[in-house]
Amino acid sequence: MGKKGSYFYVIDAFIASAIIIFTILFITRYAQTDSATPQNINVAEDFMLYLQGTDIRDTDSETVADILKSSVVNETGQTLLTLLTELHYLEKEKGCTLCGEQLYNLSKELIEDLIPPAFGARFLMNTTPYYTRQGQTASESMTHFTSQRLTFYQINDSAIFGPLTAHIEVWQ
Repeated sequence: MGKKGSYFYVIDAFIASAIIIFTILFITRYAQTDSATPQNINVAEDFMLYLQGTDIRDTDSETVADILKSSVVNETGQTLLTLLTELHYLEKEKGCTLCGEQLYNLSKELIEDLIPPAFGARFLMNTTPYYTRQGQTASESMTHFTSQRLTFYQINDSAIFGPLTAHIEVWQ
């Protein structure tokens, strides 16, 4: 009886050590670092706030200067978000291919200037993607942030184009 009882203690010790080893392996193998620092969390929202709060005349962007030189847009008192909306309207409703190129160039310049290179980013108006910077593909990323704004474009005193959704996706 004494010999059989000691086998149970040995088996219990093996089971306990196996559980401890598997737990340590599980924790070390599947531990993920959390890259969601406060600065990272606010990247998409800060981008949208910049678009919403910055007037064209306050921007020293080469693309904005080219847009104003091409006389497609003459209003310098509007925000960057309104400018993007107007370019989208002119491209979709009026068939202005130059406006689509300018919208691509402006969204590219803004993303490259405002969003750190460690992030991938995509700018969309409604469902139309205009610029995508691939750091890592969005489907493979561990952290994904988005920000959206409803925007309108006033065509004249009685007509409004919209609502549109300006959408930025940022991932790391």
